[in-house]
Amino acid sequence: MRRLNPVVRITNHHTIYDGPLGALRRHCHAVIALLFGLDGPFRLTSAELSVDAVFALVPAGVMHTLDFRGRRTLVLYVEPHDPIYPGLHLFAQGKCHTHVEFSETLRAGIADWDRTHSEKTLLHAILSNHSAPAAMLDDRLRSTCEHFNRGALLDQDTDGLAGRVDLSPSRFLHLLKAELGVGTRRLKQHYRFKILVREVARGATLTQAAHSAGFADSAHLSRAFVETFGLPPTHALSAGVQLEIVD
Repeated sequence: MRRLNPVVRITNHHTIYDGPLGALRRHCHAVIALLFGLDGPFRLTSAELSVDAVFALVPAGVMHTLDFRGRRTLVLYVEPHDPIYPGLHLFAQGKCHTHVEFSETLRAGIADWDRTHSEKTLLHAILSNHSAPAAMLDDRLRSTCEHFNRGALLDQDTDGLAGRVDLSPSRFLHLLKAELGVGTRRLKQHYRFKILVREVARGATLTQAAHSAGFADSAHLSRAFVETFGLPPTHALSAGVQLEIVD
């Protein structure tokens, strides 16, 4: 069934937004983003391209702007502890990949999303053409990200995270950049945003949720949110947005 109101959905491996979006200021995702212009093309601009597209794979760490022109958009963030992340990351090679029209498999995946609100068919369609085969994430990084997803280790600094998996801080940071595309600050921020949404869904105010997620105050949250998503948290988590937690 087609969505009538904007939705933010938190699952174990993904963060998903489905609803209208306008122009997003310059920002940089901490994880891989899959963008679908469900009601028409959007404009993606990065250092390498400026193009109208109905689909884009945007790697972590790539600065860009977006204009969805107020149309219904599906944004699916694939998180590093998801087994499919390494294949998408290796395929992208740090560059945005776009399509000007949907393939039949993608159309089928979108129809399944509208019908079941499950992203599985959609991701299967993406992986069939946008994934490097047999790619695997370093076990030490996967363990770290799995802890982040449970809300653990987010207060540890890089030295502590590296020492926990018997790596030097420099080697740990090198692995992060090579296999995930970002450093520890941005990566931990993404997982803090998941905590934020869960807290708001439970009835917390945005200020209360910001503290629970580890942001110093509302101003800190707002800066980090705009830096990562290109719009303020009040837009994505307004009273008109439906929050769904699927654990």
